[in-house]
Amino acid sequence: MYDPYAGLKRGSTYFTAIPMTLLDQPPYDKVTRYATDIQTSNKDNIANTPQLSTDTRIIIGYLAIIYHSRPQIAGWAKNDYSYIGLLAAKLNAGSLTLNSLKWQGPGHATTKVQRYTAQAVVAQIMAEREASMQTRTRHDQDADDVQGELDSNHMSVLGILELHDEANPLLSICI
Repeated sequence: MYDPYAGLKRGSTYFTAIPMTLLDQPPYDKVTRYATDIQTSNKDNIANTPQLSTDTRIIIGYLAIIYHSRPQIAGWAKNDYSYIGLLAAKLNAGSLTLNSLKWQGPGHATTKVQRYTAQAVVAQIMAEREASMQTRTRHDQDADDVQGELDSNHMSVLGILELHDEANPLLSICI
């Protein structure tokens, strides 16, 4: 039986073709590993995994980075970061949709999932910008290229989650 929470256990031996164990691997690690006691083929695993859009894969990766790096967020405890990891695992498993992480527009209330995701994403972006500025002052080589790529990545993530919209009430809890 498919267990969407298996990927949250550190040191887990449960792996799928699209790594369910994003939280056990370094961000953007494309290596697929299998438990030694399981005899299976790639074809079987790929057939049983959900087809994820590029936007969904980007957000899964970003949530995994947030889970690992744990940017400073006022009022957050260890279990709040674990919740972000759980959201990444659920997105990867297909039991949570990317649309459920986005604000649905005027007249719609925000959900816990949306609030946690928005807070975590904005905190990670701020942490990355701060780290980039510190690095930029120490090393001037290719600093503009790195900063441009980082800004592009941030705009992509904000655009996917529609956090660039001034009318979005999620922005008020992030600032």
